[in-house]
Amino acid sequence: MSRILEKSPFDPELLNHTEPQLDFILEMYSAEHPAELKFTRPGKPDPELEKIQSQIGWVDVLTGKALDDYLKPRLPSEATLEKLRNTVDSSAVVRMGPRTN
Repeated sequence: MSRILEKSPFDPELLNHTEPQLDFILEMYSAEHPAELKFTRPGKPDPELEKIQSQIGWVDVLTGKALDDYLKPRLPSEATLEKLRNTVDSSAVVRMGPRTN
């Protein structure tokens, strides 16, 4: 905070600010300098999280071709999926069942 306000950390002027004022200063500074400071209010969801949740929400709404078209750019290519399928070692999979001692 002292760096943002260009004051000494021991400057009494810093103590004259209320908590909401300090929150506001931090929020505005983070909006102007997002790479330097990230600030979110307690209880307020992260904007990136809101964006991801809204994208996930479309999966619950869309069906058929619309869902396929929506998911297509977000999914790995068929070649990548095939490589992943081939890397799974089926011998490493242990079937769970009743224990026998």
